[in-house]
Amino acid sequence: LPSPIESTRQLEANLAAHRAGLPPDVDPATLVRPAMRTVHVAASDADADRVLDLLRREVRGLRGAGARAPRAIARAVDEDVEERAIVGTAQRVVDALGALRERLAIDLVVAAAPFSGLAPSEREDALERLAASVLPALA
Repeated sequence: LPSPIESTRQLEANLAAHRAGLPPDVDPATLVRPAMRTVHVAASDADADRVLDLLRREVRGLRGAGARAPRAIARAVDEDVEERAIVGTAQRVVDALGALRERLAIDLVVAAAPFSGLAPSEREDALERLAASVLPALA
């Protein structure tokens, strides 16, 4: 399962390498193609901006540890947060997940709730918005 810290570009390259490395008798279309993304369905644009700022601060902390991190992780934290996290109001998340599905030809997204910078009630509210507004639109 691709890591939620990998950028969309990294996921795209990794999935292409995986398909290229399959045995000739395996049809890639028959395999489940998953991706894990940090997803936060915000109550408003201002809430989305706040969460993106928190994620960017978290990334700055990871950059400090970058010298000890594997190369793929170090590359990932150099990407903009929006290359590896989907944050926005319900319609923006629907659009972003749909675009991700098209771009990567994935059929399963494991949505990871954002980091410890949010109160548990904020994460729960965002997951409820995901279930109520986003998932039905993608079905």
